[in-house]
Amino acid sequence: MNNRVEEANIPAGARIRIGVPAERPQAAIDALIKLFSEMENVVSARLGLMEILHPNGNSEFTYTVGIKCSSDEQNTIQQAVEVLRSVPCGTVADLDFSSNQSVFHERGGGVLW
Repeated sequence: MNNRVEEANIPAGARIRIGVPAERPQAAIDALIKLFSEMENVVSARLGLMEILHPNGNSEFTYTVGIKCSSDEQNTIQQAVEVLRSVPCGTVADLDFSSNQSVFHERGGGVLW
């Protein structure tokens, strides 16, 4: 997987599956934990892996990050995107669909992953 952050439209008829990555992008997680621990508005953050199943039979994988904020969500997302642009995201090797996302940061709970 390339180290990239992008927005894209998903074509009509595509299906999406969300799971937990078997191989953690540890450098990205560490960078986000550092950022979020300095931001009082971040309540929790979760990591997932999304598989996009295109109508033509092709599929692609991408990491997803869910961020729960008490305020200033847009600015928090922008800062997270900038942090992710500067760290390697690893390789997507496997996908576990046993749960939707794994918590890796929670306010007051420390590092959970």
